[in-house]
Amino acid sequence: MSDPIQRFRFVEHRDACVIELTLPAHIEAMEFDVLNAALGEHITRRGSSKWVIDLTGANYIGSALLGLLINVRSRVRMTRGQLALCKIPPLLERVMRAGSMDKLFLIVTDRDEAISAL
Repeated sequence: MSDPIQRFRFVEHRDACVIELTLPAHIEAMEFDVLNAALGEHITRRGSSKWVIDLTGANYIGSALLGLLINVRSRVRMTRGQLALCKIPPLLERVMRAGSMDKLFLIVTDRDEAISAL
């Protein structure tokens, strides 16, 4: 199992905090558990009001990723923040729309559009 901290990084972009996820096509379920905890802790500590998840590097598409996104959304909402998703791979976007997850998330094309929409 690799270090979950290597799976994400925070980048300041305009007045928002962007989470860049880097997920290989195959990732262990236990790693997602550790990643969930690490991201949640970082989000709570940072306390930013505008969050964007950039999924450019997300090659994994599965229920664990959907769960991770929902957990991040919950953490952001607990800190009274707003969240948008961008650069979603087409297959992941289809899965999210099929599961009506597009009603939970603001889904946009890129970071600038996400920040403008928040």
